[in-house]
Amino acid sequence: MNTWPYVAGLVDGEGTICANKRTQGDYQLQVAIYNTSLKLMRWLVERVGGRFYVRSCKSWNGKEGKPQYMWLPSGKRNREEFLLAVLPYLVIKTEQAKLALEFLRLPYGSSVQREELAQKISLLNRREESVTTNTLNGSEEPKIESGLAGDSKSAPVVTQTA
Repeated sequence: MNTWPYVAGLVDGEGTICANKRTQGDYQLQVAIYNTSLKLMRWLVERVGGRFYVRSCKSWNGKEGKPQYMWLPSGKRNREEFLLAVLPYLVIKTEQAKLALEFLRLPYGSSVQREELAQKISLLNRREESVTTNTLNGSEEPKIESGLAGDSKSAPVVTQTA
């Protein structure tokens, strides 16, 4: 198994790259993967290193739900090495990873630059759009894939228009 492409998929799908403001007023970068599988957490620690934490979750009806695990690379240097390893394979969080690397490489006392990078990462995280097709109807509005109709005899074809 190619570990880094798989882990990059986990970051894109179930991970986060963000910078959180701490009580001291400065920002701390967080790179994490969340999942309910203990097996996955153990696999990550074995293959990639880092550590994981468990936290109990309330389900939608207020009852105790499945435990959720959070995996993290340990330390600043490991976060940087982790981001460099997954960066070539990221699809969704590429720009967040690049900004996170800038953040990690700033010297001590660069609080203004850290705050600016934290805001850029946060904006990217909020701007992620849902996937739609490029198929347009007569009104030139995009249609969501599930709203498309067709016959079962046609072969699926996607065309790109400029």
